[in-house]
Amino acid sequence: MAHVEGRIFRDTTLTNILPAERSALYVALIETLSRLHSYNIHKLNLTGYGKGKGYCQRQVTTWKKQYDRAAHTDIPEMNQLADWLMNNLPSNDNEECLVHGDFRIDNIIFHPTEARVIAVLDWELSTIGNPISDLAYFIMPYFWPREVHFFGHVGEKSFTDIE
Repeated sequence: MAHVEGRIFRDTTLTNILPAERSALYVALIETLSRLHSYNIHKLNLTGYGKGKGYCQRQVTTWKKQYDRAAHTDIPEMNQLADWLMNNLPSNDNEECLVHGDFRIDNIIFHPTEARVIAVLDWELSTIGNPISDLAYFIMPYFWPREVHFFGHVGEKSFTDIE
């Protein structure tokens, strides 16, 4: 692996970037994720790189087990959420592709001056699974209240505040 010179953004809102470039950066992110999901896992000999089919169901089952083991008190809403997720799995949960598992803006290196992705970092959660999981994880911070900071940094402005 070689060192890649470029830009890494921590603020998911990119408020310090002019609107035209911000838009181009977001497009580059989505194009990169789409390209990642389009790779032929059979030609790349990755069919055994994870369990694949039923990925979303396994994720929900794992999260629920982890929650049950860690919970100090019963929170009925968490059980309702787990039930809702299990009852609303994607109809195509058997779809298989290369999944990054941690696709977010601060795991991307952009070209130093262009709105172009030149590297994707942190592949330790990659596997074969359902592409909707990467998309959902990627867009999740854009739906959080701005004061929620789980990873990266959501700027002081919300997406409705920026041009």
